[in-house]
Amino acid sequence: MHLHTFIKTLSETGNGPKLSLFPFTDLQEEVERVLNKGARQTPVLAHPNYHTILYAYYTYRGDYRNGMQNNCSMDHFGNV
Repeated sequence: MHLHTFIKTLSETGNGPKLSLFPFTDLQEEVERVLNKGARQTPVLAHPNYHTILYAYYTYRGDYRNGMQNNCSMDHFGNV
């Protein structure tokens, strides 16, 4: 629960992209789960923009495939 609160707080204060700078050893799947849940539950233009945060998280780690899938699913579902 503390990880979820940490991610939510960083995201809501405009520091979501900084999540990429933390190593999250053994917690990366949980971080991705929290960010994906936020992206699914909020519109694309909402604040915080979990879609942008998730994209930054994936691409910073070199995971361009999941970063792009996130962008494509955002267009597919039309969360605007």
